[in-house]
Amino acid sequence: GLALSDALPAATLTPARVWGLPRKGRLAVGADADVLLLDRDALRLRATIAGGYPFFHEAISAETSADPSVERPSGRCFS
Repeated sequence: GLALSDALPAATLTPARVWGLPRKGRLAVGADADVLLLDRDALRLRATIAGGYPFFHEAISAETSADPSVERPSGRCFS
């Protein structure tokens, strides 16, 4: 298989460049803060952060995190 260090740019930065999305595909000042946190061994989804805000965490059910009535944190910090 492909090493994670090689697969990550192929799955993030390259598509963002192809689609002309300069704020996507990387973590940098001025880029969108969209992140998937994965378990290193199983690549299981642990958390999703979009625009700097947490939207899913494994401790919260997907139904609850998708519910618009659930209050979102006011800061751009994920704990």
